[in-house]
Amino acid sequence: TFIAKRIANEYINREIEEVYGRHGNTVIGVRGFRNDPEAGAKVFRAMKHGDLVVALVDQDAGPEGTRTTFFGLPTYLPGGPVALACRGGIPVTTGFATREGGRIRIEIQPPIVYSPATSLGEAVSTVLDEYSRRMEEKVREFPEQYFWFHKKWKSLPEIRERYRGRG
Repeated sequence: TFIAKRIANEYINREIEEVYGRHGNTVIGVRGFRNDPEAGAKVFRAMKHGDLVVALVDQDAGPEGTRTTFFGLPTYLPGGPVALACRGGIPVTTGFATREGGRIRIEIQPPIVYSPATSLGEAVSTVLDEYSRRMEEKVREFPEQYFWFHKKWKSLPEIRERYRGRG
């Protein structure tokens, strides 16, 4: 099961769903164009059913997201999928695909430990802080394979000025 933000082009959405569907996967549309109002419940059911749920939580979520640090700068990540997993006591891990020696290497890392957290908010922060640390580590290891399409820090005014060449 893949969690994805739907886009305005329905043709592309159908293509994505068809490609993933060929391999027995489903796509649950969240936030964005024609999102699924039952998405949260579907994601939670998939998790509780034992399905592997993939959520890319690397885009700036704005102030409604969970604040963390990436390469020494504050940023906001979406915490919804993590909160669902933490509520259900479901393991959360990270995975990376890298090209090594002409081959693609898939690495699934050990689960992130969040059980000592005393609140849901603390658990989500623990997971997203570790996620950011692991992502940063992987980018440092393979910088030539990291390309960013989005403005990671766009919701922070002090950093947004750097995008405009004023910082």
